[in-house]
Amino acid sequence: MSLPAFHIRFLLIAIWAFTLAGADSGMAQFGAKHVKAELIVAHQAVVPGQEFVVGVKLTIDPNWHTYWINPGGPGLPTSAKWDLPQGFAAGELQFPYPHQFETAGLLGFGYENQVIHLVAIKVADDVKPGQSVTLKTKVRWLMCDPQTCMPDSADLAITVKVAAEPGAETPQAAELVAAGKAIPKVPEGWQSGFQEKDGKIVITMAVGGVFTSFPDDLAIYPETKKVIKLGEKPAFELKDGLLTMTLSADPAKADPLPTVFRAVLHSEQGIGEHSSVLIVAEQGLVPKFGAVTEPSVTPTELAVSDETAEVSAAADEAKPTGLLTLLLAAFFGGLILNVMPCVFPVISLKIMSFVGQAGESRQRVLAHGLVFTLGILVFFWALVGALLILRAGGQQLGWGFQLQSPVFVIGMIVVMFVLSLSLFGVFEFGAGMTGVGGKLSTGKGYSGSFWSGALAVLLATPCTGPFLGPALGYAVSQPPLMSLLVFTVIGLGMASPYILLSAIPKLLDYVPRPGAWMETFRNLMGFPMLIVVVWLLWVLGAQIGIDGIALFLGALTVLAAAVWLYGKYLVVGTSGGKNKLIWVVVAGLVVAATALSVKAAGARPEVTSGEPIAEVIAAHRKAGRAVFVDFTAKWCLVCQANKPAMHSEEVQQAFRDKNVAFVIADWTNSDPNITKILAEYGRASVPFYPLFPADPEKKAIILPQNLTVGIILEYLDKL
Repeated sequence: MSLPAFHIRFLLIAIWAFTLAGADSGMAQFGAKHVKAELIVAHQAVVPGQEFVVGVKLTIDPNWHTYWINPGGPGLPTSAKWDLPQGFAAGELQFPYPHQFETAGLLGFGYENQVIHLVAIKVADDVKPGQSVTLKTKVRWLMCDPQTCMPDSADLAITVKVAAEPGAETPQAAELVAAGKAIPKVPEGWQSGFQEKDGKIVITMAVGGVFTSFPDDLAIYPETKKVIKLGEKPAFELKDGLLTMTLSADPAKADPLPTVFRAVLHSEQGIGEHSSVLIVAEQGLVPKFGAVTEPSVTPTELAVSDETAEVSAAADEAKPTGLLTLLLAAFFGGLILNVMPCVFPVISLKIMSFVGQAGESRQRVLAHGLVFTLGILVFFWALVGALLILRAGGQQLGWGFQLQSPVFVIGMIVVMFVLSLSLFGVFEFGAGMTGVGGKLSTGKGYSGSFWSGALAVLLATPCTGPFLGPALGYAVSQPPLMSLLVFTVIGLGMASPYILLSAIPKLLDYVPRPGAWMETFRNLMGFPMLIVVVWLLWVLGAQIGIDGIALFLGALTVLAAAVWLYGKYLVVGTSGGKNKLIWVVVAGLVVAATALSVKAAGARPEVTSGEPIAEVIAAHRKAGRAVFVDFTAKWCLVCQANKPAMHSEEVQQAFRDKNVAFVIADWTNSDPNITKILAEYGRASVPFYPLFPADPEKKAIILPQNLTVGIILEYLDKL
């Protein structure tokens, strides 16, 4: 069926305008800094024509990490792009030896707590002593904890003096010396080769006869991807100055294998005088005992270039895998939105539209499917545009932020209430259901398809789910083009069933033909609309209180009278005195309903929020209790679906038996205390379920977004 296009269009535009106007700085803050970046140097001055080393120092929050040049699984290495004075040049960003960890069950290589990346800077020959120069760089990194990943960046600058001598050391000089020792190098006298044999990768190294044994904790980290299986402990054999390592080939190994394989060997016990060594193995080379390689590379002997070629190549290689996974999750998340209860009422309208299209030409059916898709995409783009505009103004908002605005919720209730009255036959815009098929080619019909897609997007915002949550959390923290890409894929996933139905007319053969039954079906579709109205009223009640709800119910009653009068007595297309009088009365009732709604939107609940959630958690832990926190909102349907499991007698008894405090953090209204906690864990919205052990030194355990009694009990057992 066709939606009442002109009227719905007016309402939606008004709602969107009110939403933007009503957004305030208390809404969902996102993108908390978990990594602090700074530039450090070893000496107070630099010398014309010489090189010096700058350290990019990253201080990382507990439980978080950044990535090595080969992230292992999905991830991105840290990179730096320099803006230097004329005549200066920057070398490659150097990576110390990494550590191994897991993120969401995936193996990764990177850094925790702190890391210093060294960069060699060549000073211009013609710079004059006595001047000061400023070095600028844009540093980008991906930071992750065991559940969440967030990209971040920093614009850094440091000013140094130019002199004939380097001058005195800075307080950071010792840190840079230690960082230089942590960068893997090829030891003098080592030579390496590798080959594939029976599904294994065999690496042979001539180690110069220095070692008679190797430490037990020796680990290998491959810089070159798709050669060896990650995380496997090599089988070592040392004989006559030759070290042989045998590892399984990567299941997704490159074909053909690269001519050179680079990897890092590391041991906490040390490898001779080294903490780690760099392997540069040539395919097919059989090294000889006592062979001598080029001298070890030191940070100040690095080749100078404008950007880090290897880092850029590694980033380019890592992006497709991580991005494709993210976009796939976004697509399936959008697809799943179609079965969410918040979206179903509008989907039922689209089903009626397809019923009306049965027997129509393929071109018309396809056109309606594409226009419906356009409506979905345009409003996803509008939503991400609003996010970007507000973020540019200093706000970083989470998914569903508009539902924290009473003005937006009131607007949505009005739309759904008016639509339900139309479906019940209280009034009609345009032709009846039996005439839908004849109206498909008109502008109104296409407008109906477009605005049904738009309305579906507006109702979809409180529904995230397991696939969509990570994609949304990533998208809202990204640069504009990446955010737009992710939201576009979500929209395409949501629209995909309708594109399929409209593109394959044979599928419409299974849809019943239009007939008298459609009038009854149309009436039935009004009830899901009213269910949504009830849910939104419940959400609104938490925002404006009982007095505000009473005012707004009065507004809906006045609006219902206006709609009834319009449907029963107004004759569209005539200009008689009676018709004009009815128009005046209808307009007056609409103005009265609007005034009551505005007054209701300004009301507030009598009960205000209590202590900041962080203080509540800290108080329970100080008293020796673990804490389970339900970060929820009344407009979050996933949150409501999880309530029965959390409030079941079995789970509540388990909380009591294990001395776990059950705390509810309600984010229905904007609350900066809750927003701060969410941001600290890289969350863009709710639901969020951390389980804090009683020991304040221990990290929170993060539960999945979709809960069952069994899942909650399983995580309680981990305390």
